[in-house]
Parts: sequence; C-alpha cells; structure tokens
Amino acid sequence: MILRYAGPYRWKILAAMTVKFTGSMAELLIPWLLSKLVDEIIPLKVPSWIYLFGGLMLLASLGACILNISANRLASEASRRITQDLRDDLFVKMTQISERQFQSVTLPSMISRVTTDSYNIHQFINMMMRMGVRAPILTVGGLIMSFALDPVLALSIAVLLPFMVLLVALVYRFSQPMFLQAQRLADDIVRVVRDDIAGIRVVKAFGKEGEEDRRFFQANDAAARKDQQAGAVTAVLNPGMNFFLNLGMVLAVVLGAYRVNSGATLSGELIAMLSYMTLILNGMLFLSRFFRSYAKASASASRIQSVLDLTPEFSLAEKEGEKERLYAGNETKEPLHSGSPHIVFEDVSFSYRKGGIPDLSHISFSIRRGETLGIIGPTGSGKTTVINLLTRFFPPDSGRILINGRDIQEMGEKELRKQFGAALQKDYLFQDSMEGNIRLGRQISQEQIRQALRVAQAEAFAMEKGMGETLNIRGANLSGGQKQRIMLARALAGQPDILILDDSSSALDYATDARFRAALTAWKGESTVIMIAQRISSIMHAEQIMVLDEGKIVGLGAHEELLKSCPLYREMYQIQMGEGIE
Repeated sequence: MILRYAGPYRWKILAAMTVKFTGSMAELLIPWLLSKLVDEIIPLKVPSWIYLFGGLMLLASLGACILNISANRLASEASRRITQDLRDDLFVKMTQISERQFQSVTLPSMISRVTTDSYNIHQFINMMMRMGVRAPILTVGGLIMSFALDPVLALSIAVLLPFMVLLVALVYRFSQPMFLQAQRLADDIVRVVRDDIAGIRVVKAFGKEGEEDRRFFQANDAAARKDQQAGAVTAVLNPGMNFFLNLGMVLAVVLGAYRVNSGATLSGELIAMLSYMTLILNGMLFLSRFFRSYAKASASASRIQSVLDLTPEFSLAEKEGEKERLYAGNETKEPLHSGSPHIVFEDVSFSYRKGGIPDLSHISFSIRRGETLGIIGPTGSGKTTVINLLTRFFPPDSGRILINGRDIQEMGEKELRKQFGAALQKDYLFQDSMEGNIRLGRQISQEQIRQALRVAQAEAFAMEKGMGETLNIRGANLSGGQKQRIMLARALAGQPDILILDDSSSALDYATDARFRAALTAWKGESTVIMIAQRISSIMHAEQIMVLDEGKIVGLGAHEELLKSCPLYREMYQIQMGEGIE
C-alpha cells in the first residue's frame, strides 16, 4: 500500500535517498582520513599535509551535515504528500461505502484511522527515507571499512551481528500485534470522548460527570497499559543493541591492545576502528528505532487497508461516468400525475443485520410524478428504513426499487442523488453560515434560497439573524424549530425531483406546520414528495398514505379510505384528533 502511494513521488524519494546516501558515505570517510592522519601524515611532521587532511575531515563533516539536512527536508515533503494522498483516499472511501459498511467499521474507529493511523504511517515513511538509508549504510559501510583496516578486529563485532538481527526479529514479532491492539483500544477513547462531547448537556443534566469520568479513565487506562506493554517489548532493543555493540567494542579494544603491542595493528587503525564501531552502534540503534516505527505503522496500515479494500455494496451495471454520459440529457420526465409511476417498490425486504429478523417485509407500492406519499406508523415500524433504501444508503436484501422505470442499483451515485432533496430525521447543520448550510456547495441562486426560506417559513428569522451568521456545530445557537426550518429550506432550495421529509416538522408548532404544508403544496409543482410524519394532520391531504407496522404495510390509500379499511390508522386518528368516526 505504501509503495503504491509512493509511486507518484518516486523521483523526489530517489533524490532524498541519493542525497542521504552521499551524506552517509561522507561520514564513513572521516575515520579513514583520521587513521591516515595519525599513522602516516603526523609522523612526516609536515604541517601543510596535516592541515590538508584536517581540512578534508572538516569538509567531509560539513558536507555530511548539509547533505543530511537536505535529505531530511526532501523526506519530510515526500512523506507529507504521501500521507495527504492516503488521507484523501481514505476520506473518499468513507463517503462511498454503504451505511452498513460504515457501521461495521464504526465512526470512532474511522476517525482514529484518518488521524492516528495515518500519522503513524507518515512517521514511518519519513523515517524510512532518513534512517532506512543512513542506518544500513553506517552499519554495512562501517563493517566493510573495518574489515579493510583490520579483519581480525572487525570479526569481534561481526560475530555479534546475528544475535542483534535475532533480537530485532523477536521484538517485531511480539510488538506488532500489541500495537494493533493498542490502536483498537484507542478507538474506544475516541468513542467515549465523542459521546461525552455530543451529549455533554445530558451528562450535566443527570449529574453523570463521575460516571463518565470513570468510563474515560477505564478506556484510557486500557489503551495506555497495552501501549505500555508494546513499548516495554520494543524498549528491549536499545539496551540490547548497546550491550552487544559495547561488548564488541570491549573485545576490539582488548584484542587491539595486544595487536598494537605486537605491531600487527597501527594505533591510528585502532582509533579508526573504534570510530567505525561507534558508527555501527549508531546505525544499529537507528535500525532498532526504524523497526519499532515499522511495527506501529504495519498495524496502522492493516487497519487503513481494511477500509480502502471495502467495495461498495451497490453493484453498478456500468461505470458511473459512462452511465451519466449515456443518460445525460436523454432522460424524459413523465407528465404530471401520468399513468406511469415515478417511484416503484417491488416486493422489497431488508434487514439491518443480514440473516436477522427483517426490518421491512415485502414492501410494494408506486407513486406517480407530482404526487405526495405520506408514511405513518408506530415507532420502529420501518418508516425511515424505506427512505434509507430509496436513497440507497442501504441495498435491499430482495426486491427492486425503480425510479423512472430504472433500477436504482444501476444508476451512478451522482445521477441518483441529484434527484433528491431531503430533510432527514437525524439531519445535520455544519459550522458554516446560514446561507452556506442551505446552499451546501450547490449551484443555487439567491432567489432560489429566498423562495426556499419562504416555503419553509424561515425567511423572517433568517433575515433578522443574517444569512452570513455562522452557525455553531449542529446549529446549537438555533432553537429546535429554527433548525428544522433551515433544514427544510436546504431540501427545497435545489428544487429536486423527489423531496423527502422524514419527520422534519416535529419541532414546529401546529400553526407554522400548517402554513408550511400549504406553501409546500403551492410550491412543489412536478416534484414527488415523500413525507414521514407522526401527526396525521401533516399527511392527511396526501394522494396516498402508507401505514407501516412491524416492517409491513397494513394500510395503503387515501385518508378517507384508510379510516374505513385500516384499524391502526383509525385508532391513531381518533387518539390524535379526538374525534369519533361514524
């Protein structure tokens, strides 16, 4: 996955690694120059040669410093862009998958993958281009230069390398699953924090601060303990590497003392050997940090990959772009109230849990263009589920849903969604201006916005507050009725073919609701309206009313028909309207 995202920046990555390679080679040159200076140049007692070699060592040091800084800057830029592309694709995937797939991942986990997991990958890519090049060069290059100076002394550290490699492999094997589990526990922290922030008023109203503190401490403590366990395993690397490398240096010093005393090794070579061993030590320590970062990034990458690998549940007959070009400008609208249905449900069944008890069973109905369908029923009867299937938030388990005679599963997503305007039951206002919340990035004129506000009975307070006023998140600085009217205006502003109102006037008083319904009737024209309501008064004038109970249609027809044929509808009418029926 990382290599795929690194592809577009391969030349920048290659440049960073080449510069880093050159800088590391300059570092390896310094001990060799030092050995030549001590063993060959100083005995000549020629100041100019001493200054020359000293200058070369200084030049190599400055070159290594400048080159490493340049390489680090290139690595930081490349890793930033790679992570940016990864986050973009992850966010796009989040918007493409179905609601059921999103719920399987969960929102807190998705937030954690976009933030913490992608940051871990950013850190690894950055480290890979810096330490991933420098550490092997210092380690391998230091060994090669050591063998070139004195093979016997070099063996004192070479024999310890297999033990160091084994240590790194064992640490990675045990720490990687721990980091994966720690990331999952971090999801719980995000979930608790998100719940408490969203429901802070409920927490305070019921005096549950202590209970919520306890929940957070538990989630935080579990994640911290697991991260601590993983950290304890990886913490073995640094002291382990230090032990082996310092043991090698001790062996080299002891062995080097005998060899210098016997004349087999020069003192400058011994000094250079110790310098190379220091470089090898640094290289191995860098490698240990690199593998620790790899263990965390590997766990994070698997979590991100699992989301990127999700394929939308909706099987499109053609690619979206081809489908939209094929039908662009060729779609013909049926005449108002014509015999051909605008929306058709054909024996649709659906369950939120596959294989579980159906939430909708054998739903069949049709609506002609320009008609209004009212949906009513007890809580949990499946009213909102009908809307979720029509807008293709979920795919039906069986049956078909047609719009203008075409199966919605064969439509491109943009082609399908542009037909809808919706004020949903759990709708959302963004932290944006009032106008921005209504426009929502669409090409909508000021006149369309004003007309939508008039129909939604929101023009007076919207003009008073000012269309440019920034709303708080979820519209917290508006009343419940004001929020609903802004959401209604947003649904109306695009003048959609299909208008969906899911219990969208529950916060309006009866007088405002009545004015809205009257204005909507005059406004809708050829738009087909589907209205979910708890009040019979809101839907009694619809051409069709569908009564749901436990996921099944128990009544379908006009108001007067249902009063005679549907006991549940008649009972709801009597309770709400307080009238007897002759």
